[in-house]
Amino acid sequence: MTELFKLDSTQPSRVFSAGRGKAELFEIGLKHLCRVTYEPGWHWRDDWAEATGQGAWCQNRHCGIVLSGRLDIEMEDGSTIEFVAGDVYDIPPGHDGVVVGDEPWVAIDSEAYRLFDRISSE
Repeated sequence: MTELFKLDSTQPSRVFSAGRGKAELFEIGLKHLCRVTYEPGWHWRDDWAEATGQGAWCQNRHCGIVLSGRLDIEMEDGSTIEFVAGDVYDIPPGHDGVVVGDEPWVAIDSEAYRLFDRISSE
C-alpha cells in the first residue's frame, strides 16, 4: 500500500549550525531532504570546513534547487560557476563556495543530509 507523508517545514528532524550557516534535515518516509541557509559572506573554508572535518574542499555531492541568494562555487581544478534563485544544481565533490551579495542563499538539497548525518553520528 502506498503511504502519504507530510511534514511541517518549520520542524526539521535535526539542525546543524556552524559559523554563518545552518542545515535543516528532514526525514520523510524513506527519503531525506536538507534546507541549507547560508548568510551573506558565508564561505565553506571559513564557516564549515573545520566544523565538518573535511578540510578546504567540500567532499560531498550536492543536488538541489536554489530558492534565494547567490552562491559562487570553485572546483579544485579552478573552474567556477554561479548559482542563483531558480537554478537546479548538481555539484560534485571537491568544491568551495561563498555567498555573494547581501541576501542569504537558501536551497533544498537532496544530498547534503549525507554530510550532516555522518557528523551527527560520529
